[in-house]
Amino acid sequence: MIRALTIILVFSFVAVGCRSEMELTSEEKAKLDPGVQKILAGDESAMVDRTVRPDGTMEYGLVVRGSSPDDLKAAGINVVSAFGDVMTVRITRSQIKTLARISSVRSVETGNMSYPKSK
Repeated sequence: MIRALTIILVFSFVAVGCRSEMELTSEEKAKLDPGVQKILAGDESAMVDRTVRPDGTMEYGLVVRGSSPDDLKAAGINVVSAFGDVMTVRITRSQIKTLARISSVRSVETGNMSYPKSK
């Protein structure tokens, strides 16, 4: 009986730990613009720069506002460029949560798609 109760408690703690690992807090979600939230939810209708890596993983080009590109790099985020507090990154969907959890990140946005105008 005690062993069964112990097993149930262990699984309960593991389930709660996994859930908190997967979900973002409301403060972390607030850092993400609606387009980034669509990507995170698996909605591919967001207008965003995207490419497919050679391994088949979808990669997104996003704009990050924050105080430290080094914090992003330390978390394994591919920082393409940084100027002042604006950075561009190329990341996978799963890395969006990692990015939102970095304390020095203030916002994560989809970039604007620009096309040349014909004369």
